[in-house]
Amino acid sequence: MVETLTKMQAKGIDFGIVSGSDLVKVREQMTPAIAESAHYCFAENGLDAYKQGQAIEKQSFNLHLGEDNLKRLVNFCLHYIADLDIPIKRGTFIEFRNGMINVCPIGRNCSKPERDQFEEYDKTALVRQTFVEKLRQEFADLNLCFSIGG
Repeated sequence: MVETLTKMQAKGIDFGIVSGSDLVKVREQMTPAIAESAHYCFAENGLDAYKQGQAIEKQSFNLHLGEDNLKRLVNFCLHYIADLDIPIKRGTFIEFRNGMINVCPIGRNCSKPERDQFEEYDKTALVRQTFVEKLRQEFADLNLCFSIGG
C-alpha cells in the first residue's frame, strides 16, 4: 500500500487516508511522509482531520456531549452498575475513548475466562440488553447510539 501511495504521489495524484487509529498509529503504519503528505487524513474514524499534515478539525465524544451531560451519563452508569447483582465485578467499569465511552458491567479488568462466564450468564440474565434499554430511556434527549459489544 505504501508503495502504491508513493507512486501516486510521484504522479501528482491526491489521496486521502481514513483510519480508526490515531494519527500516531497512522504514521507508524503508513510512514510519516505518506501520512503527512496525504491531501486529507481522517484519524480516529474522522474525529481528527488533517489537510496536508495540518490539523483542521478535532472532535471527541467529550466535546460533543459537554461536561455536564458527560457527568450525568457517567454518574448514571456507575450508580446502575453498583446496584447490579451479578456474579462478578472487577473494576474499570468505564473506559473513555476519543469517539465513545465503553461501559462494562463486570469491569474491563476481568480475565478472558471471567468475560466468557459473564457472556454465558448474560444470555439468560440480559444484563447488557436491559442496561442499554435504560440508557436509551434516560438519555433520549442526547440522541446517542448505545450498543452491546463483545
